Amino acid sequence: MSVLLLILAGACGSPHVIHRRSAPDSVAYFCPMDTLVNRPESGVCEVCGMKLARNPLYKDETPDIKITTTGDTLYR
Repeated sequence: MSVLLLILAGACGSPHVIHRRSAPDSVAYFCPMDTLVNRPESGVCEVCGMKLARNPLYKDETPDIKITTTGDTLYR
């Protein structure tokens, strides 16, 4: 009986437990559940179906440039 209670207590109703808080800084989006799923764009994990999380450590190497109608280049 106590084993059954332990099993039921472990099943809290959430289908996933988040294991990853981030990924390498070269990865823009990652799956919190599946460590091999890393993508450059948002979407869903093809393994578990979870929404991909934005990586807080991601360092975008491309500059954010805006070219105006006067020909000026403005950087972020």
